[in-house]
Amino acid sequence: WRGSVATTYEYTVQVTGSASLEAVDDLQRYEVYTHLKGNFPGGEVDLTDHLALRDGLIARLEIKPTEP
Repeated sequence: WRGSVATTYEYTVQVTGSASLEAVDDLQRYEVYTHLKGNFPGGEVDLTDHLALRDGLIARLEIKPTEP
């Protein structure tokens, strides 16, 4: 992804918010909300980054379109 999509398009990312969620299975969970704008198909998208940390390191990362 980083070598193809991320270099094919020009875009800006704006962090629009974040939330700390309950820990599950010793993973501290967070959501980070972003708005991307650029020259990719559709031109704009809101995304939610679902992060899970263990011992201060990212153990899991999932990026999905933000649900309305």
